[in-house]
Amino acid sequence: MLSVWLVNTILAICFSELFCRLSDVGYRLVSKQIFGNSQLNDKLLSCVKEWLTYERTLRLVLQSKLWCAEMTYVERSLEHRERHVMTDLIKILLRHHQYSAFEPCYMDMTSSFCLDESKTQAERLENQPDVFFKTMQDRVEAELQRAKAVLPISAWSVVREVTERALWQDRMDWVAKSSK
Repeated sequence: MLSVWLVNTILAICFSELFCRLSDVGYRLVSKQIFGNSQLNDKLLSCVKEWLTYERTLRLVLQSKLWCAEMTYVERSLEHRERHVMTDLIKILLRHHQYSAFEPCYMDMTSSFCLDESKTQAERLENQPDVFFKTMQDRVEAELQRAKAVLPISAWSVVREVTERALWQDRMDWVAKSSK
């Protein structure tokens, strides 16, 4: 009786280990075929950039309409109707150990957009550094909320740091002098 139990236990362990190894091989093959393909990677990053641009610029368009219509700023939570796809993508990247290659690209996109936005808003609000400050604070919050919605927790502080560095670059003295 003990030997039957022992044989069954050994078979179960071996089967379990074989399944795990097959699963690992499967994940490696998928990773190599999909994530190892530079054309697919470029297309993936292009789609991510398009999604990010949509979410960020939609907010800016509606924000400017609100400024014009009411002369006051009303914060809106805006998101692409397919945001859940981005969440699923991040889960897949994490599952296939590819997120670490994706995150720097996301941060570069964020930095680039925020540098441009900071420049544009500083020029537009040249005589209103207090409004610029509020607008940039809102951008930091929007980026952080987006990160919390789609990125892993480990990326949240990185998003905040990258966003703040890009938005405040060469602008802190101007804002600080105006508050005196």
